[in-house]
Formats: sequence, C-alpha cells, structure tokens
Amino acid sequence: MKLRRHLTYANVISTFCLFLVLGGGAAFAATKLAKSSVGTEQLKGEAVTKGKMAPNSVNSKKVVNGSLTGEDIASSTLGKVPNAGYAENAGHATTAGSADSASSATNASHSTTADTAANAEKLDGHTPSEFGAVLIANPDLFMAELEGEVYFSVSGSALVRGSVNAASTILPNRKFRAGEFAIHLEGEAQAGISVHASLVVNGAETEVCTLTAVPSTCTPSTSVEIPAGAQVAWKMTTAAPVEEVRPTLALRLGPA
Repeated sequence: MKLRRHLTYANVISTFCLFLVLGGGAAFAATKLAKSSVGTEQLKGEAVTKGKMAPNSVNSKKVVNGSLTGEDIASSTLGKVPNAGYAENAGHATTAGSADSASSATNASHSTTADTAANAEKLDGHTPSEFGAVLIANPDLFMAELEGEVYFSVSGSALVRGSVNAASTILPNRKFRAGEFAIHLEGEAQAGISVHASLVVNGAETEVCTLTAVPSTCTPSTSVEIPAGAQVAWKMTTAAPVEEVRPTLALRLGPA
C-alpha cells in the first residue's frame, strides 16, 4: 500500500526511460542481422526491386536460358550477327516470291529474243518450203504480130499458136498455188489494145489480167490452185493484132 502511494506518473515514465538507457540499446543492437543470415525464406515475394540491385549485378548465369525476348533487348546495342552481311541486301527480298524461279532468271535476258530465235530460219514469218520457184516465160524474140491465141510454157521453153497441149508443162506430183503474177509487154508504144493473160491448168483457164497498152505491166493479186501432177501453161489472147511486141510472163509456185 505504501508502494502504490509512491507510484506516480512521473515515477513510471522516468523508470521506463532509465530502462531504455540501460538495456534498450542492447535490445536494439540485438535486432541487427548477421552476415549471410538472410535467405529466400526470409524474403517476401517481389521484395527485391530494381532499385535495390547494384549495377552489373546480374550476369548471363543468373538468367534462365531462352527467357529473354526481343522486347527485353535494345536492338541498337547489338553488333552484326554472323552472315549478317548477306542481310544488308534484304531490301531486295520484298519480291522474294518471284525468287522461286530465280534459277531460270539467270538466262532471262536471252529469253527476250526467244520468239525471234524460233523464227530465225523463217523469212517474213514463212519457212523456206513456203517460197516456191519463180517461173519466167521470156521468149528471146519479138513477135511480128500477137493475134488470136498464143500459148507459152510457164518456164518459157515453148511458144505455140493455137495448141495448149504443146506448150503445157507437167508439174511435180504435189499441190501448188500459183501467185505473185507479173505480165509485161515490151515494144513500140501502142495504146487502145486489149491483151488478156490467163493461166491454163489441165485445160481450165483463169484470166489473171488484161493489158491495154505497150509498154505496160500488170501485177494482179489473184492466185490459182494447181492440183498434183497438173499440166500448166500461159495463154495470151487478143482480138486485134498487136505488132512488134515482146511478152514476158512470171509467177511463183508455192505450197498449196
């Protein structure tokens, strides 16, 4: 009872302060951690932040293999990777889909003339076999008078009046087409004449042109089909005499 009487607020506070002075420091000192005494069990999750880590304290041994991605790496800090020299021309790869046939493209420049090469052995788009022989009937004489019916062989080896059979030429046993006709009359100048030139095939006549003056030439665009093994001759017909005239007749025989 006597002790309670002497306990005052001031006594309690002063006694507590004395306790802190005498023993509290030792107690506080006792809370300091010993070296290497903190392990993973003492750390809370995510307790170690970026600011708590010393610079260059994390190396490759402390990073899980394959855990870093492109987002984690500053690409500008990377050097050139092996074979990166080939990638310097990667801009050309924008058309890489076309590269599937790149091996063929090595000779692509030559293909620009491929169509021409395919026709290299042709003349004006035609093969040599399409260009038949040119047959010219050119008697080496002036006719004193051209009148009535006169026949010429297509090669000029015969000049006959009134008989087609004597002037006809037998062609090889294949079909032909006669074209590119040219008929010319040379001699003293004359006008107002009428000379008809026809091609006779197996006795059938096809008139190809009419000349009305000397000298003159006609080049009709018509053509005549000639069967295999046919007999062929030229025929010139005039109603009125044409004096001192020299005829020349030409045609080309090509495949039918």
